[in-house]
Amino acid sequence: MGSSYLFHLGVNSSVLIRSINQDVVGVFGVFFYLFRVLAELFTVTAIGIYTITLDPLLAVSLVGILGSCMLILFFGLKKLVKRFGQIGKDCDSKMLQYLSQAFGGIKEIMVMNRQEYFSESFEGACTLSARAAKRNNFLNVIPSNVYEVVCIGGLIGIVVVRLHMTPDMAEFVTKLAIIAVAAFRLFPAVGRLTTNLNAITYNRPRLDSMYEMLKSIENTEMYRVKHIDPDKVVPIKFEKELKVDNITWKYPAGQENVLEGLSLKLEKGKSLALIGPSGAGKTTLADVILGLLKPQKGNIYSDDEDIYENLPGWAKIIGYVPQAVYLTDDTIRANVAFGIRENEIDEEKVWHALEEAQLADFVRHLEEGLDTMVGEQGVRLSGGQRQRIAIARALYEDPEILVLDEATSALDTETETAVMEAIDSLHGSKTMIIVAHRLTTIRNCDEIYEVRDGIAVKRDKAEVLSEIPQADS
Repeated sequence: MGSSYLFHLGVNSSVLIRSINQDVVGVFGVFFYLFRVLAELFTVTAIGIYTITLDPLLAVSLVGILGSCMLILFFGLKKLVKRFGQIGKDCDSKMLQYLSQAFGGIKEIMVMNRQEYFSESFEGACTLSARAAKRNNFLNVIPSNVYEVVCIGGLIGIVVVRLHMTPDMAEFVTKLAIIAVAAFRLFPAVGRLTTNLNAITYNRPRLDSMYEMLKSIENTEMYRVKHIDPDKVVPIKFEKELKVDNITWKYPAGQENVLEGLSLKLEKGKSLALIGPSGAGKTTLADVILGLLKPQKGNIYSDDEDIYENLPGWAKIIGYVPQAVYLTDDTIRANVAFGIRENEIDEEKVWHALEEAQLADFVRHLEEGLDTMVGEQGVRLSGGQRQRIAIARALYEDPEILVLDEATSALDTETETAVMEAIDSLHGSKTMIIVAHRLTTIRNCDEIYEVRDGIAVKRDKAEVLSEIPQADS
């Protein structure tokens, strides 16, 4: 959660969940089995040294046979074991992805009768994962059985050879008895050693995955907002204007700039609309203004203060209303005071935010009022009600600046009109930046900028509004 927004843009959520749930366990498994390898190595070394002092030739022969067998088995099985580990890791991601997609789109899936596709996809990933684990377990059984055969066969061979070389049979039989006991203590240890090495190999893909993720986080570290105690955050001053000064931004792996030398100004208390075709960079510009993305060139100033020098302070005075509203399966109170502990929620601020979002009367008429559960993703509310809760959430901390990113584009015309009434009532009391797809939503904006080809061009308001079809006006 402490990583940058840029990092989250490049990683599927199912991969993150898998890393937290399974990969971390796999990494601990690598170190666990590594310590077991060291313990078995100590046992094998101690027994080996003792047998060598007793009869060097006999001991070296036995250790050589077991050592060669172990190396052949380990390197012979290594690729298979690693492949099974990779399959298990990939299947874990796919299972989480299929579950997320299935439950997230359950309505469309049921309407379109696509249950079989998602069930089969999930079942297929489960089957592959189970098959890989089963085959890996089978490979772990092989070493101990092989070592038993090799150890017994090796001892018989060594005895036959030494019988022709040793004149003192009494002494040889005594040494042979001791070494035989040592050998039968040695081969289980070597078997466990090989099994633990295979377990490390099996979990290695998860270790590699965690390493790559940490490296990816490190590569975006410059964009990360460091955690500061909220009580110690000093809000940025905003008394005159917001200035976007010659900013350039592109994705780290991108070839072309999404924004290039873009500049604009917005006076306090005014409202500004960002219009333009899809993919022009309107949302990217909004993300930059929000402080989620840091431009490679240029700065954003609140009065004369660079917002990137105090992002926590900037977050104190800016609110955000997205197009796709995220609601937790909790009460209206908890969703308005989003991310705040229940005992720290200011109910007066909740009601004030609902009043500004023009949703307070609706909530008062609910049987449970603020304690009404909204359901997962707000399924118990209408689209307009969900959007107003998002507006109330953005207003809870009474921000001076409000960014609305196509906040009504997913609503029908009638609902959009009602929500826009709530937004329009904020004109003058809040400085607003409205990313708009429909021109009908920007009638009351003071300034209009068109984002195109990475730059923002100021447009004449009357000219832009004249482009609205007569039927929509």
